[in-house]
Amino acid sequence: MAEEKADKAAGAPGTDPDTAFGLLVEEHQRAVYAVAYRLTGNAAAADDITQETFIAAWRHLKGFRGESSLKTWLLRIAANKCRSYWRWKKLRSWVGLDQRNVDGEGQALGEILPDAPASRPEQAAPSRPPWRPTSSGACRRP
Repeated sequence: MAEEKADKAAGAPGTDPDTAFGLLVEEHQRAVYAVAYRLTGNAAAADDITQETFIAAWRHLKGFRGESSLKTWLLRIAANKCRSYWRWKKLRSWVGLDQRNVDGEGQALGEILPDAPASRPEQAAPSRPPWRPTSSGACRRP
């Protein structure tokens, strides 16, 4: 009953979009979070994915064709966001800065590209005072 009310409010002409979307979030947030948590096993990731799901839904609400319920559409967005989460998590673990290859061979990326504070642009910049405006409005160094 409440789901139908949120679905109708989200698509009803003359309804304030912010209020309607607020009802939609309120109604489906638990289900989206539950799917995200089941698919990731991580509460923090599930929170992020839930938020990303509703942001994506808000951006693409006009593209909703109505062939399924809004709940089904939101859960599909959440499932796709979880797939992206696992893809990126796998990539981040594959390209770790402090990890060597699986076989222990080669150098870690942190060894190849060391973090040398002296080579940072803010350290290499001359230590002159910043530009200051003159009374005519032009800038000059002191």
